[in-house]
Amino acid sequence: MSWMDLMVVLRAMDSADSPLSRRERRRLEIRERILLAAHDLFQRNGYPASTVAEICEQADVAYKTFFNHFASKHD
Repeated sequence: MSWMDLMVVLRAMDSADSPLSRRERRRLEIRERILLAAHDLFQRNGYPASTVAEICEQADVAYKTFFNHFASKHD
């Protein structure tokens, strides 16, 4: 699934009839911030030059939080 596909799913979930719990909403928000930061860095610096630490810094999440959402940068 591409990051664009995921964004569509996240937006659809926000507008679903059954509301998400606060925890689920927070998890999706963090994942979205990570994806947007990664996309921005990949566009500016290229994929190989972008590090997980840079993605975390731009997304304002802890390094370990990144790995709660993704197994690696490749995901």
